[in-house]
Amino acid sequence: MTAVLDHLAIGTTALTDGWDLFGGVLGGRWAYGGDSPGFWWGQLEFAAGPKIELLTPGGRPGDDFLDRFLAARGAGPHHLNFAVTDIDATLARIRAAGIEPVGVNLAGADWKEAFLHPRSAHGIVIQVAQQLGAQVRGEHQRGRVVEQQRGR
Repeated sequence: MTAVLDHLAIGTTALTDGWDLFGGVLGGRWAYGGDSPGFWWGQLEFAAGPKIELLTPGGRPGDDFLDRFLAARGAGPHHLNFAVTDIDATLARIRAAGIEPVGVNLAGADWKEAFLHPRSAHGIVIQVAQQLGAQVRGEHQRGRVVEQQRGR
């Protein structure tokens, strides 16, 4: 099993704030993004290292997880995503460590994910995800539109 830090997701009420900083000042380049139930997301790539994913509320009834996060904490880090080669083996290791994952979604044909609650992960949400057919290192999701593959 391989796990690679793929991205840091940052919750924000206004995407322009994130784009100005991460795209303009720090030189990130638009990779891909889309509308998912409950939020809009977009990722910026950098010359090396993980991507930055910006999240903003979707503005529809029932789209409240990100609204709750922003009301409680303000704009800032929401989760770390680790791309894994074997979600089942990853979940077995997590459970063997005495941690019960939450939000486990293995139903998607191309995207399978689970989360670790901040109480179990040193204060931040951890997302582990396997995108079937993607290489974890280098080519993982690079340049592909994945909103339909996320299974959300």
